[in-house]
Amino acid sequence: MSHNTRVQMTLLVAQVSDALASSIQAIAMPLLTYGATGDLAHSAIVMVVEAIPVILFAPFAGAIADKFNRKTLTVSFRLASAALLIASPALYAAAGLPAFLTIAFLVSTFGTFSSPAASAAMPSLLGDDYQKYMARRGSLIFLAQTLGPTIAAAVASFTTPALAVGFAGTLNLLAALTVATIRNYDLTHAERTATVQEHHTGRLLREGAAYTAHNPIVRGMLTFWFLSIAAVPITTLPMLEYLTRDLGHDYTAFGIATSVYAAGCVISSWLSAKLGVGTGTGRVRITKRGWMCISGLGYGAVCLSMGLHPALWAVLVLWFIWGMFYGPEEVLGQVLFADAIDEHMRGRVYSFMGVVFSLAGMVGYLITGWAVPAFGAINTITAGGALFIIATVFTFILGPTARAIRAQEARDETKGRVGA
Repeated sequence: MSHNTRVQMTLLVAQVSDALASSIQAIAMPLLTYGATGDLAHSAIVMVVEAIPVILFAPFAGAIADKFNRKTLTVSFRLASAALLIASPALYAAAGLPAFLTIAFLVSTFGTFSSPAASAAMPSLLGDDYQKYMARRGSLIFLAQTLGPTIAAAVASFTTPALAVGFAGTLNLLAALTVATIRNYDLTHAERTATVQEHHTGRLLREGAAYTAHNPIVRGMLTFWFLSIAAVPITTLPMLEYLTRDLGHDYTAFGIATSVYAAGCVISSWLSAKLGVGTGTGRVRITKRGWMCISGLGYGAVCLSMGLHPALWAVLVLWFIWGMFYGPEEVLGQVLFADAIDEHMRGRVYSFMGVVFSLAGMVGYLITGWAVPAFGAINTITAGGALFIIATVFTFILGPTARAIRAQEARDETKGRVGA
C-alpha cells in the first residue's frame, strides 16, 4: 500500500467516524433530555443551542485555521468534544439541564473550530487525489449520516440515551486519535505562518471577507449552495404531507423514499471520482461545470415532476434519480470550490461556507413552515424545483461564475496538454 493510499484510508476513518459521531449526537442528546424530563421543549432548546456557535464563531474559526497549525486545531478540538460527550451523562445527572445546555454549546463550538481546519488541510494533503478522495468520502459520510440516527435510536432503546451520547464521544475520540497519526497533515503551515502570522484576527477576517466577495467562483458557489440548500427542506419535508395526506400512506412510505434517495446519493458519490477528469479522447467529455449543470437541472426536473401528482412507486423512482444527481454536485462542487481558493485563505473561506450552509438550512425550514399551509405540499415542492433550476442557470450557465469556471477549466486543460 502506497503512502498516499495509507493517508487517504486513515483520513477516511477519521472523517467517517466524526460524521457518524455527529449524526448520533444530533439524535442522542435530545433523546437524553426528553427521556429525563418528558418535555419536548427541552429537546428543542438543545437543538437550538447547538446551532448557535456556527453562526457566532465560524468566521473566527476560519481565521484561526489559517493562522495556526491545522492538525493541532483538528485534534485538540475533537479531543475536547470527545471528553465532554463521554462525561455529559454524569454531568447531566449531577447538574441537570443547565449543565447539559452548556455541554451542547461547547461541543458545537469545538466542532465549529475544528471543521474549517480539517477542510482547509485536505486539498494540499491529498493533491491530485483530492477528487477521488472526496468521492469516496462523500459516499461513506452520507452513509454514516443516514445510519447515524438509526444507530442512536437503537442504542438508546436497548441501553440508555446516555450511553448513545457516550458512544458518540468515543467515535469523536477515535477521529481525533486517527488524525494525530497522520504525518505532515498541515503541509502549508510554515508557508502560511510567513504570510499571516503577524496579522491580528480582525485584519484576517476583513481580508477573508474581501477575498470571498471578489472571487467570482467562491462567491458564485456560495450563492448556489445557499439557494440549493434552502431548497432541500422546501422540496423534501412537504413530501411527508403528500405521501400521508394526499396518497393515504403511513409514515413508513416517507422513510422508504428517504432510504431510496440515500441509496442514490451513496452510489452517485462513489461513482463521481473521475467525472470531468482527463481529456476524454475518443468521446465527448463533460466538464465539471457541465456535470454541475446536469445535477442542478436534474434536481429541478425531479421536483417539477411532482406537479404530476405521482403514485408512491413513481415517487421512489424520482427520489432515486434525485439521489443519483447528488454525487456529481457534491463532489465536483467541492473540487471546483477548493481549486478556486488560495492556500492561505482556505480556513476563512471554508468557515464562511459553514455559515452559509447553516443560514440556508434555517431559511429553508422557515419558508417550508410558511409555504406548505399557504400553498400546499405539491406547489411548495415545485417551487423548490424552480429554485434549483434558477440557482443552476445563474451560477453555471450565465454570469461571472460560469465565465470564471470556463476560464479555469481552459487553463487546466492547457496545463494538462503541456504536461502530457
